[in-house]
Amino acid sequence: MVLASDNSAVSSEFRARRADALRCSALEPLDPLDEDRPCDGAFLLSARQVARLAAIASATGSRFAQEHIPAEAMDWLYAPRALFAGRPAIPACCDLDHFRRAMLLHGLSLGFDALPATIDAFLEEAVLPEVDAEGSIAPDGGGNVELDRPGLFTATISDRSMSGTLQVFVARIARSVAEMESRISERFGVRLAAVASVRAGFDPLEPVAMTLVSQAVSDTLVRIAEDPFQEMAGGLIIHLESRFSR
Repeated sequence: MVLASDNSAVSSEFRARRADALRCSALEPLDPLDEDRPCDGAFLLSARQVARLAAIASATGSRFAQEHIPAEAMDWLYAPRALFAGRPAIPACCDLDHFRRAMLLHGLSLGFDALPATIDAFLEEAVLPEVDAEGSIAPDGGGNVELDRPGLFTATISDRSMSGTLQVFVARIARSVAEMESRISERFGVRLAAVASVRAGFDPLEPVAMTLVSQAVSDTLVRIAEDPFQEMAGGLIIHLESRFSR
């Protein structure tokens, strides 16, 4: 694999060879522990494209682990998908559009494949609403707010202990902060629920959210915060975690 800086002058030959490689509809999964061989396929990728592949591999592995999916994340990455016009995620996710669709598919747990138009419907017209002085998005900034009908609530946890550091982001449809806190307590325990920051709506600038939530998922949550009764909000539950052991 050859990396090319985004700021460097990339020759027309480089672009042509990279385009030819990325048009490949199937990619043979190779054992990464084997020695390199002359017959191994080669791809010319920019540093940004490598970053996209790393991100989708991480997101896929995290989802499979968190949802206890009885399959290998690598199998999903190498299998042809309708989402990528019949190509596998690797190397299709080098392309920005494919990458955003894949991140949203996993971020919202929308199954394991979908038509591009279905995912694009979640991404269309994702605009940021007005943000209040504290950086919170309507209907309220937290406290004991209770809605007349279900709405989007989000929570973040940042905890340090002897075992390491834990960051958590949770988003779900609920009626009140109390209900959200109860759900968090059920999943993470009373101690972590006590340090959770819960709010009505979604703040894309909250530090933990900025760290854990992808741009595609963030855009979708902004839309749901504005209109929690649209079809995509039904039964919404998002749990994102990051752990660093000491």
